[in-house]
Amino acid sequence: MSPATAPQTSQQAPQKPAGTTPAPAVAGTKSAAQPPAAAATAPAQGVKVDATTQAAVEQKGGKLAGLKGMSAGALGKMKGVGKLPKRTLMILAVVVVAIVIVGIAAVALSGGEKKPSGGGGIDIAKLGDWSLDLAPITQYQDEGTATVPTSVTFDIADLLGENATGVYFITDIEAQLTWTDEPDQRWLGRTRVNGPDTFQLEINSTVNASAKSEMKANDASSKQGSIPLSMAVSAGEFTYIAIGNSTDMDYPVEVATGDITVVVYMYEAQNLYASGPAVLGLNDFGNEFTLTIKLKGKAYEPGAK
Repeated sequence: MSPATAPQTSQQAPQKPAGTTPAPAVAGTKSAAQPPAAAATAPAQGVKVDATTQAAVEQKGGKLAGLKGMSAGALGKMKGVGKLPKRTLMILAVVVVAIVIVGIAAVALSGGEKKPSGGGGIDIAKLGDWSLDLAPITQYQDEGTATVPTSVTFDIADLLGENATGVYFITDIEAQLTWTDEPDQRWLGRTRVNGPDTFQLEINSTVNASAKSEMKANDASSKQGSIPLSMAVSAGEFTYIAIGNSTDMDYPVEVATGDITVVVYMYEAQNLYASGPAVLGLNDFGNEFTLTIKLKGKAYEPGAK
């Protein structure tokens, strides 16, 4: 053995004799073998507990009582409210539910007839009567045949143009088509009689209301022709057709948004033939007509009282 080497010894902890019992724990000390008291049974006072933790604690026999009811639970999660007694929370929940029910009932009672959202609650039926005579339209139209006409269509919204400063609730449309055929002519010493021209008029809409005239020829002597035609919107499924600046408007059920058109049909324009035997005639290729339109209904102008 070297003089610098110290002898090594090993010490072992004394073993308890078999059959002995552990000594009682001294006050103020912890035993590693024992779990923390009440750690899994109840949360510390003032600590927030979510629903999952609460359920786990209750399953382990904890003393924590959960709030009953969705409203009480929601109130309990609000800052500061969770510290209120359970009875107070339940009373608050009942008050909240009552307020919600009263609000729903008020909305239901006031939600009968829908009014224009931009009209400040104006009742359409109480608006003043309105009518407008559109500018007369005069133009030439080529002829068709005796059975297949040519046609030209006019859209009411387009015809309103700059006049549409508000919303117009149309109830009636009145149209009048007039024309004058060319007079009889003398040619090469003979009188050539101009046969009549035939027109037809129609008013259409996108809400199942329409009107169409019969085919009509001008008078053979005066050469004058005229077709009046009217259409009531109520002949379809609604009382009014709204036309104009209708953005963001909320309408009652008797009002529809849609288009109104007026269509002019022209059939055969008969030629000029000499009285008696005639081989040659002067062709009549069409005719000029004038269309007038009058609108009736109610008008809503923004800002009007």
